Amino acid sequence: MDKKLEMLRGRVAGSQSAKQLCEALQGGGVTELRALAGSAYALYGSAAVESLGGVHIFVSADRDSAAYLAGDLEALLPSERVLFFPTGYKRSIRFGRADSSGKVQRTSALEALRAEPEGMWVISTYPEALAESVPAPVEISSRSLSVTCGEQVAMDEMVER
Repeated sequence: MDKKLEMLRGRVAGSQSAKQLCEALQGGGVTELRALAGSAYALYGSAAVESLGGVHIFVSADRDSAAYLAGDLEALLPSERVLFFPTGYKRSIRFGRADSSGKVQRTSALEALRAEPEGMWVISTYPEALAESVPAPVEISSRSLSVTCGEQVAMDEMVER
C-alpha cells in the first residue's frame, strides 16, 4: 500500500472520531455515519473494522453507492474479506428480470460467510438487496454440487440442481 495512504489511515485510526465509532460499535450495535464525504466513509469504516474484527455490514443508499464503497474498502482492507451483496435482479425486483452476475455475487458472499464464519468480514449492500429473501442454508447445501477438475457430471444432474 502507498506510504501516503498508510499515513492517512494511521491518522484516521488514531483520531477521536474513529475511537468514538469503535466504542459505539463494540456492543454489536448499529451506527450511522454522517457528515462524511467521498472515501471518508471507507477510511473510518475500515479503521473500525480493523480495530474490532468480526462481521460488519455497511448499508448504502443504493447499488452504485454500495459498489463504490466496496471498491474503496477493498483498497483499504484485505480484498478477499470484502463482499458486495447486491440484489439478484436488474433494476428492481418489481420488474422480475434476473441478473445472473448479481445472483453470483450474492451466492459468493453467502458461501464465503458460511464456509469461513470466523475472522473479519465486510459486506457492502443496500436496502433493496437486504429486502430480497435468501434461501435457508439447508436449501443451499442440498442444491450445491461440488465437482473437481477432470470429473464428469451428467448434464441432467446439473440442470436438476
